[in-house]
Amino acid sequence: MSKSPLINALGAMAYITVIASVLYYGPGKSFAIDGIIAPIVFLSLFVLSVATMGYFFLYQPAQLLF
Repeated sequence: MSKSPLINALGAMAYITVIASVLYYGPGKSFAIDGIIAPIVFLSLFVLSVATMGYFFLYQPAQLLF
């Protein structure tokens, strides 16, 4: 975490690129997640993404506020 918004934006871009690359090049078409595990995986990825973006963009302003 830095005070520079440009570095925070580059960190967010790197995170999004890694997640998109893993989803695109990862398992392929032969791997299918069925049943109860699919919603758990997607919600876990969503929560991780929200926490990461919150850390990049909201942590410093919240720290300054409090």
